[in-house]
Amino acid sequence: MTQPPKNIHHKKIKMNKTRIGITSIGSGVGQSIVDSCRLSGLPMHITGYGNNPYAYGSFDCDDQKILPGIYDKDYLLHLLEACKKDNIEILLPGLDDELLLLSKNKKKFEKNGTTIPISSEEIINYCRDKELMSKELNKYESIFVKCYEKQEIERHSNENTILPLIAKPKSGCASRGIFIIKSKEDLNKVTESHVIQEIAIPERSDNNHQAFVDALNKNQLIQVSEFSFQIVIGKNGIELGRFCSYNKLQNGIPIEIIPISSPDIWNEINPLIPTLIKKGLYGPINFQGRMTDNGLKIFELNARFTGITGLRALMGFNEVEAIILDSLNRKSHLSTNIQKIGIRQTSNRTINIAFNKDVEINTKKIDPNKEKKQQYRILVTGANSYLGLELVRKLATDRNISEVVALVRNPERFRKITESPLHTPGITLKDISSLDNGQINLSNVDIICHLASARPGSSNQEIAASLEFTQKIVNMAIKFQVSGFINASSQAIYGTNHISLWTEDMPASPETPYAQSKWASELMTSSISVHNKHAYGVSLRFSQIIGASPVIRTTEAPHSMTAKFLQESKVTIIDGQQTLDLLDIQDAVDSVISLIKIPLKEWPKTLNIGSGNPIRVENLAYKCLQTIYPSIDKGHLLEKVENDKQKSFGMDISKAEKSIKWKPSRPIEHTLQSIAACIKKNINHNL
Repeated sequence: MTQPPKNIHHKKIKMNKTRIGITSIGSGVGQSIVDSCRLSGLPMHITGYGNNPYAYGSFDCDDQKILPGIYDKDYLLHLLEACKKDNIEILLPGLDDELLLLSKNKKKFEKNGTTIPISSEEIINYCRDKELMSKELNKYESIFVKCYEKQEIERHSNENTILPLIAKPKSGCASRGIFIIKSKEDLNKVTESHVIQEIAIPERSDNNHQAFVDALNKNQLIQVSEFSFQIVIGKNGIELGRFCSYNKLQNGIPIEIIPISSPDIWNEINPLIPTLIKKGLYGPINFQGRMTDNGLKIFELNARFTGITGLRALMGFNEVEAIILDSLNRKSHLSTNIQKIGIRQTSNRTINIAFNKDVEINTKKIDPNKEKKQQYRILVTGANSYLGLELVRKLATDRNISEVVALVRNPERFRKITESPLHTPGITLKDISSLDNGQINLSNVDIICHLASARPGSSNQEIAASLEFTQKIVNMAIKFQVSGFINASSQAIYGTNHISLWTEDMPASPETPYAQSKWASELMTSSISVHNKHAYGVSLRFSQIIGASPVIRTTEAPHSMTAKFLQESKVTIIDGQQTLDLLDIQDAVDSVISLIKIPLKEWPKTLNIGSGNPIRVENLAYKCLQTIYPSIDKGHLLEKVENDKQKSFGMDISKAEKSIKWKPSRPIEHTLQSIAACIKKNINHNL
């Protein structure tokens, strides 16, 4: 097998994303649609449209746009303009009340390049008007509950043969505004906006039959034993898939969903489908009904996705994905995992108000105290590490930071190597065990700076333990919906086969267990935004960090060279033409501060943090020597050995300069002077 040549700059292939728009994003259906999109493997850019900046579903979208309400006279105009401006390819409606408007005007959207998978006006009118649905569609297949006129009931000689019945709003949904008619006196509550229907009582063999009848006798209607039939029709009138489930509802919301695999359940609906397709059925349609002693009775029809569309996607039936593929002239395959059942309950989400201007403005109107400049609470793992210690010190003096939680494995060591940090306002020292004993509430943390890590020379066991801790802290960040997560990665993920300077779009090529662990930590960090679209994780790929610190290590080349020269010991360099990317520790700290200062939603996923100017090893050695002996010739302390060309290091930092407005400011000469001064003082440099 032919091996690819080395030193080739491989660029990642970027797939074009289909631009999806979802209207009424604050509705349950809108949320369900975006959930299905996120469960799809298709590359998408999703824009949520609605008039509520606090809409739950909008925070799962890539963009959120505020429009007038759907009942506003200018709603259609604003939606058309937004879809054109945002280059929306496929628009998915999220609410019943806009379906007719969109169906009437879908050609206007098509002129702008936007497809709306929506049925004809005739089909939507059947769904909006339950009386029309019953009278017209029963002509083709008698499976819809019978409707009655108020006068017809009043004239009936024996009310016991026709009652009880149910009255519901003609265009209502989610079982709101319904009541039971048990006597002719109850007809006084019926208005022109109501439709009167027979009640679909579960068949006697159904487990819920008696409970339903007992509740009915108490003037109550319980929502059990309901069948939901979802059918998806492509743009050419071809059925893309179907799903049936047996549901229990609460206040109109399905809470228990059991998929039905038997094809016989469809026997009474099948004859109607060709007629509906001829009348303009396109996209999703949902039938709701019960099996009664007289067969299937349908009492609700909706030409849209439903509140359990996202749940169906979790069962394998991703109807939203199927419609998108159909719109893109691509084949889809819809199937259902019948080994799963669905259960539903409420879910919770927290959002940093700075993510959205409308949210921020409205929130500050409610709570004027939020007019003060936002301050972050930051948790730093590995706070007694080389980089962690300096970062904690810097964060503690930053006015944008209200509190720094320094998380360490050895608090006593932290106290020894710092200048009484516990007396510094805003710093809280916590042992790592605090994560397990409830002493740290990550709900109060805005940003986690994850610096705890094994070192390049660590054992495989130490590296494995470090990765285990990374997984733990990432999972906790996801669980507590922490807004920002900064992961300290390394230039080591690039390997040494790429020609430097390395850029962020180069594929990772880790060559050592340490480098593999850093790449794994980046993958874990990237999963944060997968779970929460408004939580942001970034991996900073640091070059070799050097400089003065209470925990300075002599393993880095400039440190070891300086220590030997101070002792007038000989330094041997091999080759000397290879380059090192050396970054002053204070510049490294400043890069983290610069990142924190920009809005979290502008955080890139990865950033190279290096010197921007790699230095040859030979030049580095001469500079170290000149720093210690500026006016004395000590050239005899430097020995050069010719050898095969050694591996070079160097990263392109232009992305960091542009995105977070950061670049290193300390020249190598300054850093070497600080190293020499630090080692001369012999401040714990062996730690």
